[in-house]
Amino acid sequence: MRSEFRIIIVSIYIITTLFFGYISFFLFIKSNSFSDERILLGTGTVIIFSLLLYSIFRFANIIEIDQNENKIVFRKPAILRKATYKFSEVKGFSFSQYHARGIFYRVIKIKTLNSTYYLSDFETKNFNELETLLVENFTLLDQDGEAISIEKQAKEFHKRKIQKQNQNKQIISLLRDAQIGNMVLLMFVFYDVRNQNELQPNKVILGLICLVVSILLLFYYRYFKNLRNKNGI
Repeated sequence: MRSEFRIIIVSIYIITTLFFGYISFFLFIKSNSFSDERILLGTGTVIIFSLLLYSIFRFANIIEIDQNENKIVFRKPAILRKATYKFSEVKGFSFSQYHARGIFYRVIKIKTLNSTYYLSDFETKNFNELETLLVENFTLLDQDGEAISIEKQAKEFHKRKIQKQNQNKQIISLLRDAQIGNMVLLMFVFYDVRNQNELQPNKVILGLICLVVSILLLFYYRYFKNLRNKNGI
């Protein structure tokens, strides 16, 4: 099994990183003057750009698990690096998470004899399937990379289940808030268009965009709501 990127999310993330990189370059390299405001803004964009770039190098991994040949392959597309290990060269894995945009994303840390690789459900579409495969083939470790007892493993699996449940609730809440904000914007656009003597194409386009976004948000809200009910969360 091979990990698959969420193409849209990864593309948006890369574009955002390049945007902050461009702004940083423009403020510090292309600028002929340096005011306090420009330096403050430039420093902020450099920090954001650095964090985004670091995340790409750390989490943008493609992992392929071959059970027939008992090997696991790690690829880092950002730096064109590839590493292949036998199952016996993988010490194990541990559960983790990180917070971004109001949601805690689940992370897996895979520890080999000489390195550590990360995988999260933010950029990985088939994260759940890969996590199941890792559980079936490798040892669960603590945060220090050491093997743990069966009793502690049970606690870690229970904690992971709670993380998944909380993540689902956070996504539903975020989608609901986004839908409310989008509907408010749509109402303002509709009211503005209604009171105009002539139709303005830009307002009509904005209204149509809001309508499409509203439909998409409703679709995803119902999807995660049904997933929550199915899992009894």
